[in-house]
Amino acid sequence: MSLGYNWLIRALFRVSLRDVNSGLKLFHRHFLEASFPLQSDGPFFDAEALTRGIAAGYHVVEVPISHSPRLHGRASGGSLRSIRRTLVDLYSHWLSEHEKRSLI
Repeated sequence: MSLGYNWLIRALFRVSLRDVNSGLKLFHRHFLEASFPLQSDGPFFDAEALTRGIAAGYHVVEVPISHSPRLHGRASGGSLRSIRRTLVDLYSHWLSEHEKRSLI
């Protein structure tokens, strides 16, 4: 599911990020200020912040990290509710960005 989601983000927003939802991120204040205000407060939050910052002209550097297998609990990103919310936020963000490009 993650591969498809990352491909969709790259295709719709023309960004060359490998993993938009990696949990480990460091942002410069100016990058975040350029990204706000964000519409999403759910699973699409990371992708929206990154795509807005990149659209504002900032660069993103991805550094490889190692992942350890989950020892307890379950991932919740695959729930139907989470997927639906992410797709609604993604479409809303894409539509607003598409409308901005149409005005230019």
